[in-house]
Amino acid sequence: MAGWILAAGREAEQILGDVTPVGAATIAVAGADIIFAAGDLLFISEADGSETQWLGRIAYLSPVSVSFSRPLRSSKNSGARLWRAASAIVAPENALPARRARAGGVVVERSLGGRFYAVRVAEPSETFTLELGGLTPAETRAVIEWLDELQPIALLGPAGDLAAARLSGEPVVRELDRAGRATLKLPFILMAEEVYP
Repeated sequence: MAGWILAAGREAEQILGDVTPVGAATIAVAGADIIFAAGDLLFISEADGSETQWLGRIAYLSPVSVSFSRPLRSSKNSGARLWRAASAIVAPENALPARRARAGGVVVERSLGGRFYAVRVAEPSETFTLELGGLTPAETRAVIEWLDELQPIALLGPAGDLAAARLSGEPVVRELDRAGRATLKLPFILMAEEVYP
C-alpha cells in the first residue's frame, strides 16, 4: 500500500496536442525520455487548470510517450497540461491522518431597515492532521524546512486523492520516542479537492 505524499511546484510542463481518452495509462509526449524520469510524480489538468488528476508515478518512458501508474479518470481535451512535481516528501506507509474535522462555517443574521438577512463571516473548512512517525532528527528538520519554504502544497492520499493544502497556523507537534525518533503532527487546512496549487 502506498503512503501519503506531500508535493509542491511544477516542472517540465507540457501542452498536449491530442485528446487523451478516459482510462489511458500512456500519453504521447515528444522527447518524454529527456523531459521526465521514471518515478516522477505526474499530474494532468485541462488547459484552464480544472479537472486536475494525479497520475501516480511515471512507470515507463520512451522517446515519444510516458506511461504512468494511475489511469485517467476522465478524458482530457487538446491543450491539456501535463507536469511533474518539482519536489516531494514521501511519508512512511504507516503515516495516518490523526484527526480530520469539518467546520460548516459561521453564518450570522443581520438586520437593516427592519429586514433580516444572513451573512457568512467564516467559510466552511476542513482540517486534517497528518502524523509522520519514526523520523530521525535530520528527517524532521528537512520536513519542517520544506514546509516553511513551500506553501501551499498538494496532499496526495494513498487512494489517489489530490487536495491543495496549507499549514493551518496551529503549532506543529513534535514528539520524541526513547530511541530519539520523532513523530510530527502536521496540522493542515484542506483548501480545495482535485486542485494542484
